[in-house]
Amino acid sequence: MTIDPTGSEKREFLDGAKRGATGYVVSLIVLALFTLCAYVLRLTRPEVSFLYLMVVVAMALMFGFWQATLTSVIAVTCLRYLFSKTGFNVFSVSPEGVITLAAFEATALIIARLSAREQHHKQELAVHHNAVAKLYEISMEMMLIDPLLTLGPQIVGVIRKTMHADTVAIYDAKIGKVDSVGPNVEELERLARGAYLRDLNHDDRQQRISLRVLRSGGKSIGAMAVQGNLDPLTSNILSLFVESSLERVRSYQSERRAQAVQKNEELRTAVLDSLAHAFKTPLTTIRTASSGLIEIGGLNDSQMKLASLIEEQSLQMNQLADRLLQTARLEAETLEPKQSDIVIASLIDQVLQEYSSKLVDYAVEVSIAPPSLGTQGDRELLTNIIGQFVDNATKYSYLGSPIKITAEETSTEILISVHNRGPVIKMEDRELIFERFYRCDDSKSLASGTGVGLSVAKKSAEALRGRVWVTSDDEDGTTFFLSLPRVTRRLH
Repeated sequence: MTIDPTGSEKREFLDGAKRGATGYVVSLIVLALFTLCAYVLRLTRPEVSFLYLMVVVAMALMFGFWQATLTSVIAVTCLRYLFSKTGFNVFSVSPEGVITLAAFEATALIIARLSAREQHHKQELAVHHNAVAKLYEISMEMMLIDPLLTLGPQIVGVIRKTMHADTVAIYDAKIGKVDSVGPNVEELERLARGAYLRDLNHDDRQQRISLRVLRSGGKSIGAMAVQGNLDPLTSNILSLFVESSLERVRSYQSERRAQAVQKNEELRTAVLDSLAHAFKTPLTTIRTASSGLIEIGGLNDSQMKLASLIEEQSLQMNQLADRLLQTARLEAETLEPKQSDIVIASLIDQVLQEYSSKLVDYAVEVSIAPPSLGTQGDRELLTNIIGQFVDNATKYSYLGSPIKITAEETSTEILISVHNRGPVIKMEDRELIFERFYRCDDSKSLASGTGVGLSVAKKSAEALRGRVWVTSDDEDGTTFFLSLPRVTRRLH
């Protein structure tokens, strides 16, 4: 890829040539005037030498070393012409002339170097001032980026306009996309991707291309390629602005998504709360009617089975409504857990009695160490958590396999677990099953359910400052755990 000289570079070259020619002409004119004055006024050699030296200094300051050198040579020639005692000869060389020329040249060299250094310093200051002004402008422009619109096109447009760059390309690794603007986009897009993949920061002064890897929290998130007159420091600062803008907009977008999710959850919770309340009245009527039919008697076997089925299913629907109401209260943070002394053995006995009809076909093993183990908390919430674990075990255990309930304490927590043997819960499902309405694909055909129970268990555990999780494999089976903060005494 080749790049033609820009118009500004051509202008700089022509201006330099004109300035040099002007310097030569000015030195000739000034020396001629000074020589004429010296001749007319009959000045001495030291006086004329001092005047010529001032001309050399002026030429070195104004035009540079080579113009000052020409001035020195002409000045020494004029001195020989004015003060030669043996007759003027342009090719003659005298020790006095050599010393004078050396003095003029040394002065010209020192002054020219100092002047060049000062000019270079001024140019650097001007460049830095211009860069700072552009960076300030681009920081203001970056703050005005609309987070609701696509981010990449806005950033490359701002950089190109503010930094007067030819082409800009930004690779966003998160979405795997390159946004670019300018005439040489294909090459810059390729370089941006390559910089990210190789984790490479590079400045090509000949091609006027700067490559910078964009980072966030120490990790590469993309890369920037800019073709234009950017020094390395400006490129580094510009990349920081781009990183900051990417993070700011992404944080804003994440916050908006979180707010939208929260509003959806609030709406869904309100709907579930309303539905659960609406279900309670007809369910109570159905249960009352089915219980009345059974109590009245006079039903044949088929009618008795149907009445019993109605009562059983209405009971399950009533429990589901209770869970939905509890979920709504937990998520709305309106439920305040009660604090009471709880004996773990008594709590587990209560759960086993409630689920006794479902545990008929399973051998239940209970282990509590020590037997007097107790805690403090909301008994209803704890009963619901352990009951949900037991309910899950009855649904997904192999028929006739044991269900083990264990409670123990460590130095920091009380750990209650329910273990069964059944289908393995996949690793990717072990967090998701505690989300509301989520059910594993493998379990949908094994047992009926709504995906609400475990989410209620999780919310209940969090309300009690505890946590729940599950482990599952072919060798050890499936175990659901509840961890609670340890109390300072045991209950009797």
